[in-house]
Amino acid sequence: SSEVPALLRGGMQVLTFNGDLDLIPNWKSGEYWTTNVTWSGQQNFVNAAYKLNGKYGAYKQYQNLIYYRVYNAGHLTNIEQPQASLDMFVKFINGWKLSHHDESENNMNTIEL
Repeated sequence: SSEVPALLRGGMQVLTFNGDLDLIPNWKSGEYWTTNVTWSGQQNFVNAAYKLNGKYGAYKQYQNLIYYRVYNAGHLTNIEQPQASLDMFVKFINGWKLSHHDESENNMNTIEL
């Protein structure tokens, strides 16, 4: 939406997410949308590596923009993955503080999903 760059400039935290099993919209379209938001941190966001959030999903973040891919969720993420949704919500309202469960996506093959 056209308001997102203004929110980011104003320091507001912005979170977008998709379930990885959702067909409309699929997670790749959500990723595409967030990487194309025009703002001062756009290139750094594009270059940011995905991090794993335990078994719940993977996210990328730069400053106050976060894109989250929720594992094993379709269009109704909060119903299909309530624990993952709660974890995402709590992280968001707490300023998206990283936990000890977060891992680089490069280490994905060592994490039990």
